[in-house]
Amino acid sequence: TRFVWEGYRLLQEIHDDIPLTYVYSDSQSYELLQIGEVAPQVTKSGAILNGKADQIILPRDWDQNWILNTRRISTP
Repeated sequence: TRFVWEGYRLLQEIHDDIPLTYVYSDSQSYELLQIGEVAPQVTKSGAILNGKADQIILPRDWDQNWILNTRRISTP
């Protein structure tokens, strides 16, 4: 496991090359809003996309009804 820190704030844990990203309420806060796991980006044909995954992280306990469209990407 690797850890990415910014001062005393944990920004990311990386287990088996899969990052777990921490999102805080603002740049000076220690109030954790969400922990987001980024899955590998794989196309329907099985090609693994290079680069960083785009992600939208919804703060914990927020109503999800305002999201207009979502899609699930299955991983192998």
